[in-house]
Amino acid sequence: MKSTVFIFFLWLFQSFAFGQNKKITTEQYKQDFDFFWTSINDEYCYFDKKHTDWLQVKEIYYPMVDTVTGRDQFVTILEKAFG
Repeated sequence: MKSTVFIFFLWLFQSFAFGQNKKITTEQYKQDFDFFWTSINDEYCYFDKKHTDWLQVKEIYYPMVDTVTGRDQFVTILEKAFG
Protein backbone atom coordinates (compact mmCIF):
# COMPACT_ATOMS: atom_id res chain seq x y z
CA MET A 1 0.00 0.00 0.00
CA LYS A 2 2.76 2.46 0.93
CA SER A 3 4.59 1.84 -2.31
CA THR A 4 1.42 2.49 -4.32
CA VAL A 5 0.89 5.82 -2.56
CA PHE A 6 4.55 6.71 -3.04
CA ILE A 7 4.38 5.93 -6.76
CA PHE A 8 1.18 7.98 -7.10
CA PHE A 9 2.77 11.03 -5.45
CA LEU A 10 5.94 10.59 -7.49
CA TRP A 11 3.84 10.58 -10.67
CA LEU A 12 1.81 13.56 -9.45
CA PHE A 13 4.89 15.70 -8.73
CA GLN A 14 6.43 14.73 -12.05
CA SER A 15 3.27 15.93 -13.83
CA PHE A 16 3.53 19.33 -12.16
CA ALA A 17 7.21 19.65 -13.05
CA PHE A 18 6.56 19.10 -16.75
CA GLY A 19 3.60 21.45 -16.71
CA GLN A 20 5.88 24.34 -15.80
CA ASN A 21 8.04 24.02 -18.93
CA LYS A 22 5.49 25.36 -21.39
CA LYS A 23 7.18 27.12 -24.30
CA ILE A 24 6.14 30.74 -24.71
CA THR A 25 5.35 31.78 -28.27
CA THR A 26 6.70 34.84 -30.05
CA GLU A 27 3.20 36.30 -30.02
CA GLN A 28 3.06 35.97 -26.22
CA TYR A 29 6.44 37.70 -25.90
CA LYS A 30 5.13 40.51 -28.12
CA GLN A 31 2.05 40.89 -25.93
CA ASP A 32 4.26 40.98 -22.84
CA PHE A 33 6.49 43.62 -24.42
CA ASP A 34 3.43 45.71 -25.35
CA PHE A 35 2.19 45.47 -21.76
CA PHE A 36 5.64 46.46 -20.45
CA TRP A 37 5.92 49.40 -22.85
CA THR A 38 2.38 50.64 -22.18
CA SER A 39 2.78 50.35 -18.42
CA ILE A 40 5.98 52.38 -18.45
CA ASN A 41 4.47 54.88 -20.87
CA ASP A 42 1.44 55.40 -18.63
CA GLU A 43 3.07 55.26 -15.20
CA TYR A 44 6.74 56.29 -15.37
CA CYS A 45 7.28 59.82 -14.10
CA TYR A 46 10.97 60.48 -14.86
CA PHE A 47 10.96 60.85 -18.63
CA ASP A 48 11.63 64.57 -18.27
CA LYS A 49 14.75 63.87 -16.20
CA LYS A 50 16.06 61.04 -18.37
CA HIS A 51 15.21 62.78 -21.66
CA THR A 52 14.02 59.49 -23.15
CA ASP A 53 12.12 59.26 -26.42
CA TRP A 54 9.92 56.37 -25.29
CA LEU A 55 8.30 55.99 -28.73
CA GLN A 56 11.71 55.41 -30.24
CA VAL A 57 12.47 52.81 -27.58
CA LYS A 58 9.53 50.76 -28.87
CA GLU A 59 10.67 51.19 -32.48
CA ILE A 60 14.15 49.92 -31.60
CA TYR A 61 13.43 47.06 -29.21
CA TYR A 62 10.06 45.68 -30.32
CA PRO A 63 11.48 44.05 -33.49
CA MET A 64 14.07 42.26 -31.33
CA VAL A 65 11.27 40.28 -29.70
CA ASP A 66 10.93 38.29 -32.96
CA THR A 67 14.32 36.70 -32.26
CA VAL A 68 13.60 35.66 -28.66
CA THR A 69 13.93 31.94 -27.97
CA GLY A 70 13.79 32.01 -24.19
CA ARG A 71 13.00 33.93 -21.04
CA ASP A 72 16.56 35.14 -20.46
CA GLN A 73 16.74 36.77 -23.89
CA PHE A 74 13.39 38.45 -23.33
CA VAL A 75 14.44 39.83 -19.95
CA THR A 76 17.65 41.16 -21.52
CA ILE A 77 15.60 43.08 -24.10
CA LEU A 78 13.40 44.55 -21.37
CA GLU A 79 16.45 45.58 -19.36
CA LYS A 80 18.04 47.28 -22.36
CA ALA A 81 14.79 49.02 -23.26
CA PHE A 82 14.39 50.42 -19.76
CA GLY A 83 18.08 51.08 -19.18
